[in-house]
Amino acid sequence: MPCRPACWTPAGATSGGTRPACYLSSTGQPSRDTTVRFEIDAYPDDEPEDTFTNTRLLIDYALACKAEELVSYVDKACNVLQTQEGTAEWEKIANEAARTIPGRENGGNCDIKNLGRGSKVYLPVFVEGANLSTGDMHFSQGDGEVSFCGAIEMSGFLELKCEIIRGGMKEYLTPVGPSPLHVNPIFEIGPVEPRFSEWLVFEGISVDESGKQHFLDASVAYKRAVLNAIEYLSRFGYSKEQVYILLSCCPCEGRISGIVDAPNAVATLAIPTAIFDQDIKPKRLGNGPKLRRFPDVLR
Repeated sequence: MPCRPACWTPAGATSGGTRPACYLSSTGQPSRDTTVRFEIDAYPDDEPEDTFTNTRLLIDYALACKAEELVSYVDKACNVLQTQEGTAEWEKIANEAARTIPGRENGGNCDIKNLGRGSKVYLPVFVEGANLSTGDMHFSQGDGEVSFCGAIEMSGFLELKCEIIRGGMKEYLTPVGPSPLHVNPIFEIGPVEPRFSEWLVFEGISVDESGKQHFLDASVAYKRAVLNAIEYLSRFGYSKEQVYILLSCCPCEGRISGIVDAPNAVATLAIPTAIFDQDIKPKRLGNGPKLRRFPDVLR
């Protein structure tokens, strides 16, 4: 049941400390999320004037404004979208609105499928008097949640115990970067998680569909592993779209299996065979014409 810790800290939390729900406290702010910067870094194939810009500007405003202002912010979208770059409101949004979509220095959307009951989360605290919020619980999810919203979403209640480890960031976290803010949370996985004993593992390397090699690019390698799994499982009566969603919601295991043997990064995707009602392993006689030509799942 992965969840999304966002950095709001309970009363009494001080920057520079740590908690097991948990906070590791310091001073300063997490990384900025200027809208145009986000566009360029995260969506390099989109033009800055793309329609994404207006959408994310609306999201920025929602994250920056007060709770009572959010009640009808969708109805006020036309006013929000009039916010111009370079204005005081724009600068306020760019400096203060920390998205919960990505994983962040303070937690954010980590989407760790093994982060279930009994887990501990050690979160850095960057802001005096910050609060804690959680959400985005998943009933089941595959590593990477590859279709973005493909996990089995669920409603639920979280029962948390929070403690502050004062000075925990200084004690346990070493910044890997130019400032004390270049740290990340630590997770302790609980005893309750998906457990399977038999897996079918698909490999991918950092060579894309056009044949272009991407030097030690683990993202390309993982994408190739996912595509290989999709192509393979589509031979067993599933559409490729169905497999794509399945790999997001079933508890498959993603791994960076090789990152030092230049020029190719190697990623693997392990799928538990027990989740299927048929034998999906390769066989000497093949699958037979029925599954290939008349897929039961698609009828």
